[in-house]
Amino acid sequence: MTSEVKSQAPPAQAAKPPRRKRLSTLLRVALSVATIVILMLWILGTFRHGVIQADKEPVPVESAAGLTTQKIAMQTIPSVTEAVGTVQAEQVAAVTSRVVANIVEMRVSAGQRVSNGETLAVLDDRDLRHRVEQAQDGVRSAEATLAQAQSDYKRDKPLFDQQVITPYDFEHTQTNLKTAEANLHRLQQAEREAEVNLSYAVIHSPFTGVVVDKLANLGDLAAPGKPLLTMYEQGRLWLEANVPEDLMDHIRLNELLTFRIDALSREMQGRVAEIVPSSDPSSRTVVVRVHLSTHVRNYGDVFRQAATASRLPAILVSRA
Repeated sequence: MTSEVKSQAPPAQAAKPPRRKRLSTLLRVALSVATIVILMLWILGTFRHGVIQADKEPVPVESAAGLTTQKIAMQTIPSVTEAVGTVQAEQVAAVTSRVVANIVEMRVSAGQRVSNGETLAVLDDRDLRHRVEQAQDGVRSAEATLAQAQSDYKRDKPLFDQQVITPYDFEHTQTNLKTAEANLHRLQQAEREAEVNLSYAVIHSPFTGVVVDKLANLGDLAAPGKPLLTMYEQGRLWLEANVPEDLMDHIRLNELLTFRIDALSREMQGRVAEIVPSSDPSSRTVVVRVHLSTHVRNYGDVFRQAATASRLPAILVSRA
């Protein structure tokens, strides 16, 4: 009996630890719930005094009596951007000689207005005239040779038909006639070429315009590719401006733009004539050319300002 009681005692003692564990778990849960409840009450302002509750305090209302009122309206106003440019000529010519010769007369100076076909310079034409005379002598000699060949042909043709001369002799006569005709044609072409070169000794204006600068003087040697003077066509000028590429959406061909020329102290208007389809990678600008509707006396090195405009919405307030 005693041995059985001892063997049952250990299970009774082993049941105590699980009960303590449950109590500890319940205590941790209770503390967690209490902490959450306290935090919620603090967030809701239960423990803070003097805080204005929402929708509890009235908002003071101020009267508009005695205040000045103005009307407002939504309108579109122009946004103006300035671009610097220069006045350039549409047509600029560098007048050169087509033959090599010394200048014996220079009849124009810088800034002078000239008409189409007016004489600008005269070159020494002695060598050119000598070449014309040589070509004329050659033509006269060829004409005499051709006349002799034609005479021989008229003489030998009946003799050949009568079989008095051999076919070889008649073929020789025919060859001389054809050679004389070809030689005369060649020398006539040379004569015309020499006469044309002689006409190049007098240099004429290609159009009505203004001489920009004289690059050669009396006695200088004129040669092809060496400019004697530069000139531009009067009345055909345009404004060439470098416009930022981000403004190109607001510029169209034939659009009317306003610009100011500082040298003349006046504003002008012109229409967009050309827009270069590529931009400068260094400045990110595009070249825009605007026709000048009025006469400008100078061009080139004087800077101008051209205005490009776009339209933006804005709120306008009228004055009281």
